[in-house]
Formats: sequence, structure tokens, C-alpha cells
Amino acid sequence: MTALLIIVWAIFGFVAGAIGLTELAGIPAREGQAGYFAIFVGGPMGALCGGVWGFLVSQKYADNLRAKRLWFGLPLGILLFAGAGAFAYETWRTWDWIDSFGGEKSLGWRVRLPKDDPTPAGKSAGFELRSEKENVTCKVYDYPHGMTREEGRWVISGDCKLRYATAKRELWARIAGGPNLIFRLRIPARYEVVPYSVSAWYVVDEVLDTAVGSARRKPKPEEAGYEVLLSAR
Repeated sequence: MTALLIIVWAIFGFVAGAIGLTELAGIPAREGQAGYFAIFVGGPMGALCGGVWGFLVSQKYADNLRAKRLWFGLPLGILLFAGAGAFAYETWRTWDWIDSFGGEKSLGWRVRLPKDDPTPAGKSAGFELRSEKENVTCKVYDYPHGMTREEGRWVISGDCKLRYATAKRELWARIAGGPNLIFRLRIPARYEVVPYSVSAWYVVDEVLDTAVGSARRKPKPEEAGYEVLLSAR
């Protein structure tokens, strides 16, 4: 039992020292300084103190097995409770992140113009991805990757950097000063990163004119030729 007390209190001391001493010392988190201090200074110091405390407790209650068990269970219970609490907090804090580490994922898109539309070269073009979680200005790729011609139709390509997971996303496209073309994205909230397209070509869902007070409407025949294709990278 003495060895178990020393081990569990050393572990408890390492965790407490790594967190507590790092915070008390005010070690900054940048460039991993806090992590290095916690592992190589705070943690070992705490483990040493914890191990000594475990040994002293074992000696004090050498003939009291019940007390030893209580002193053994105390740090173990605190560690388990703190670990479960930290896990629950992190799960709650990051539940709507598209990446569990808080990073971004790239969603590529290709917008295909109607067959008879002239080249969009030299004309203004803006693309945004909108949702209840975030509004992102999307990047248009440079020539020649950002503008190609396929089967007699011009195609504009780019990508959006997304941080949050939501099933309701829209790509807004405005080309050459025209109205806002709204594509509802037909992809899961947490789409898989794959080296190929994650959707088929599909037409614009709604249109919003630029005039103040305009409401969403169905696309006109000349607007229905705009299509989008999505791909994740």
C-alpha cells in the first residue's frame, strides 16, 4: 500500500504542479513555453512533493489500512473528477467546431456560368459563404486555375475557409455587378476531406437583387443556368 500511495500522490502532484506552478509563475503560452515548463519544471517538482507526501501519509497510518485507503482514493477521485469535468467542458466548448482542434477546413467550389455568357475576365466577382455560425469572404483562385472554359461555358473557381459545423450553409455569388446568386450547399455539417468533388453540379436556388428592400426570389430563366460544384480539400 505504501508504494501505491507514493505513486498516486506523485501523479497527483505532477498534474497539480504542471498546472498550478505554471500559472503561478506566469509562464506565457507562446512558442510552447508553458508546456515545456509544465513538463520539465512544474510537473517534476509537484511529483516530488506528492511522492514525499504519499510516503509520509503511509508512515503516519502504517497500522491503519482504512485511513490508507481513504488517502489513496482522495487524489484518485480528484483526478478522475477533474478529468471528466475537463472533458465535458471541452466537448461543450468545441461542439460546433468543424475541426476538434479549432482549425479551419477548406471548401472548394466551382461556379459555372450559362452557356451564352461572355467571359467574366476583367469583371468584378465576389463570393461569400454564409450561415448562422459565420460569414466568410471566399477566395477566387488566380488565373489560369481560377477561370477556365469547359464545354463552351466559363467556370470560376475558389475556396472558403470554414471553422464551424452547420448543415445550413449558402454560397452567395455576385458576378459583374449582377444580383446575388444563392446556392444552398448540399453537404454535411462536417464534410469529409476527399480528393474529389463532394457534390454534383446543381443550379442556383434563389436570387436576391441588390436594390434595398429586395426579397429572395426564384431565379429567372437566364439566371437558372448558373451552377455550382463543391469539393473538399
